[in-house]
Amino acid sequence: LRHSLARGKSTLRPWAGLALGVLAYRARGGEGASPDVPGIVEDLKGALREEKTADHVAAYAVALGLSGDLSARELIEDKLKKLSEEDSRGYCCIALGLLGASDAKELLHQEVKNAVRKPNLLKQAAIGLGLLSDREAVPELLKVLEESKTLAVQAAVATALGFIGDQRSVEPLAAMM
Repeated sequence: LRHSLARGKSTLRPWAGLALGVLAYRARGGEGASPDVPGIVEDLKGALREEKTADHVAAYAVALGLSGDLSARELIEDKLKKLSEEDSRGYCCIALGLLGASDAKELLHQEVKNAVRKPNLLKQAAIGLGLLSDREAVPELLKVLEESKTLAVQAAVATALGFIGDQRSVEPLAAMM
């Protein structure tokens, strides 16, 4: 997999990266053989650093998120700030949540605020906050839900609130129904 990440066809590299991220995730949980996780993380960080294609950036960011190696936080945040493609930005938000990068909460809150008219990005940024167990995300999302006029944004917020699973969202969601 590491060879495919470094020298494989360009269409294969992000898939190899995701597979390496899953391998690193499993190694963190003590399942299966213990791979060279530090080497995998460095390979993934190198791939992310060099990558320009938004979809591939997203794949490497998620792989690094799965690895749980907080040394990747700054690199993922940097890529998030430089990307313009919404789906890839959203996957970077999820990656920060998967990492457990609590230092990224402020950035993710900003993404939620700026994504009010971008339902998929809004949902993914909110999921990132949910993965970080950010209790401040629920009131913020409930406010967005209350003020939103479009069904797409309401659906994205409802999905994110469902993912977070905070009881404070049950009554407002039931009222909306």
